[in-house]
Amino acid sequence: MFSYYLKRILPVAMSLLMLSALFTSTVYSQEANRVLIVISSDGTIDVFLTIYMDPSSDSIASIDLPIQPISGSISVSPVDVVIQPLPNNTIAILKPRGVSKIDISYIGSINVSEGIIRTSIKYPQWADNLTVRVHRNIVLISVPVNITSFSIFGEYVIIGLAKGSRWDLEYTLAQITPGAVPSVETPAIGGTQTTTATQSIAPTTSAPEFVSPLLLAGVIVGVGLAVSLLILIRRRKSEGPEYLDSTDKEILRVIEKLGEASARDIMSHTNLPKTTLYRRLNKMISMGIIGTKAKSGITYYYILRKPEQQ
Repeated sequence: MFSYYLKRILPVAMSLLMLSALFTSTVYSQEANRVLIVISSDGTIDVFLTIYMDPSSDSIASIDLPIQPISGSISVSPVDVVIQPLPNNTIAILKPRGVSKIDISYIGSINVSEGIIRTSIKYPQWADNLTVRVHRNIVLISVPVNITSFSIFGEYVIIGLAKGSRWDLEYTLAQITPGAVPSVETPAIGGTQTTTATQSIAPTTSAPEFVSPLLLAGVIVGVGLAVSLLILIRRRKSEGPEYLDSTDKEILRVIEKLGEASARDIMSHTNLPKTTLYRRLNKMISMGIIGTKAKSGITYYYILRKPEQQ
């Protein structure tokens, strides 16, 4: 009985594995490598990187950073991922098998001269999107030229930079009178436009977080196998307790008449093709209805028990 289900479940399992591999690879490819840069009210810069890598093997990669980090400020999650600083504002990432998502954060390096804070933001080659969130207490002296989005949410101006862009950022801290609402000049075609912080616009939703592709594949295969097994059980119950048709019964009658019979004996009485006969015999062996024994190198079949009534 077990082999009956196994033979029918295996093709389903293989199909589900192929389908889940295709699906999870598509999901994996949609996971975005992201950069988030936050300029806080005190002028400090926090950088957050989200990087997706192939979870099927150990791997090492070198990536460029959007802003020069302050020495010793880099942290990474998961903890078993190793980060090694390299020259030219790059880092090496060494990750173990099974890790797909890596989160890196650090404090960006800035230069302060005569009250003006300066740094440079460069769109990394590996990133799919880069967003800068600027606190309302920050006065931008320089604004980016190539932007993809702009909105204001709460106390932050949210700016999306275009791929390949570079922003030589200069800013200072505002002296805000309590209750006053600062204005922000933003790039616009043909000039600038002024937007006040009272125009609250929801920020662009970041790329969705996905569960591990391996876990997702396991869930797909598990659910598919459970449904397939349930269908097989229901079908088997509807067809009868032993699934024996007229051909199976004819084979059993020959074996019962002869006491024990070889495949040649059965074929001579039933005129069944060899492949059909062996398929039926193997089925009834797996169901525990007939058994086998060898005599002089020839396999003989005999009845172990009578099948259930149908």
